[in-house]
Amino acid sequence: MGIMCDDLFEKDPKMREIIERSRAEGLAEGLAESRAEGKVRGEIRGLQHAIVIIVQARFPTLAELAAQNVTQVNEVSLLLYLVEALATISDETVIRWLIRKMAA
Repeated sequence: MGIMCDDLFEKDPKMREIIERSRAEGLAEGLAESRAEGKVRGEIRGLQHAIVIIVQARFPTLAELAAQNVTQVNEVSLLLYLVEALATISDETVIRWLIRKMAA
C-alpha cells in the first residue's frame, strides 16, 4: 500500500508541486535561521574583540584576563553591558570583578 501512495505522489503534478513548494519553503526557513545565527555569532565575536581592545587600552594589566574570560560570554546583552562599564568605570578592581563575574 505504501508503494501505491508513493507512485501517486510522484505521478500527480499537483502533489509534486506541493512537495516541491514545501521543500523550497523549508530550505528558505533553514537558510534564514542560519543567517540569523551567523549574524548573532558575528556580533558576539565583534563585541568580544572590542572588549579586549578597550581593556588593553584602559587597563593593560587586565588584558590577559579579559582575553581569556570574554570568549566565555556569549550573550550580546552581557557583552554590551561590559562595554558600557569599561567606558564609564575607572576602578580597575571593579572591572576585574566584572570580567570574572561575566565569565562565570
